[in-house]
Amino acid sequence: MYEDAELERKFKVNFLKNNRNTYSELEEAVRKGDQELAYRLVHSVKGNAGQAKMKKLAKTASEIEKLLGNGAVNVPDDKLKEFKKELDSAIAELKPLLDETDTNESKKALNKEQTQALFNKLKPLLEENDSDCLELLEDIHRVSRAEELAAYIEQYEFSKALKVLKSLDV
Repeated sequence: MYEDAELERKFKVNFLKNNRNTYSELEEAVRKGDQELAYRLVHSVKGNAGQAKMKKLAKTASEIEKLLGNGAVNVPDDKLKEFKKELDSAIAELKPLLDETDTNESKKALNKEQTQALFNKLKPLLEENDSDCLELLEDIHRVSRAEELAAYIEQYEFSKALKVLKSLDV
């Protein structure tokens, strides 16, 4: 259980943003025989679904991950259909959160001093690969030219986010 309902909401919004196209990407990776990509996709969904407390989706992703982890690229159609059903269900459930977030994130942009303070707080979190940086996403979205930074954080690519952060001139 999350101590903070807002943090749980952010995990769910990030899950939605990161996984809207995952099924089609997985389906194509399986079709092309790209075991590495297919494995990475379901592994990511498994972790993100777990953080967002979507147990059925995490379980289905875990089952597919095990199949792919053995080097196989052939995933039974019934498993893919089950994965799609659970993913679609999760996306439908979370869609209102994204609409709410998009409305809230249209708030006033941060000024230079606010941005500097935010980045000073963010940098050590990224250096430590600390998922607490997700709590800063709402403010990061209010920084001009920080779209790439926010995207990497939303995808849990903290080392890439740190590089982008260092390149932003504040």
